[in-house]
Amino acid sequence: MARVTDRALQCLMAYDWPGNIRELQNVLERGLILAENDLITTACLPQELSGQAIAETVDGPFLSLKALERQHILAVLQYVGGSRTRAAEILGIGRKTLYRKLQQLSLP
Repeated sequence: MARVTDRALQCLMAYDWPGNIRELQNVLERGLILAENDLITTACLPQELSGQAIAETVDGPFLSLKALERQHILAVLQYVGGSRTRAAEILGIGRKTLYRKLQQLSLP
């Protein structure tokens, strides 16, 4: 029976899962394939999930740039009530760039 480290479990729980159960199933299957001694660690997870764990290994309240960008985009979208056009204006980027970032960061 496979086990999951606490840090890997935190990454799994913190992720939004835009692909829902199928995405979770694929990540767990990949983790089992890469696991050593039936132990799934952050190294067994895709970068978009384990990238958050990298920031946690640094002393202090630091975030990776990707995690910081993700939080900032979410905050701006919430501030403008979900208007992607207005969010892009505030962020100083084009709408197409915002859509691309939303897709890359697995945001709604």
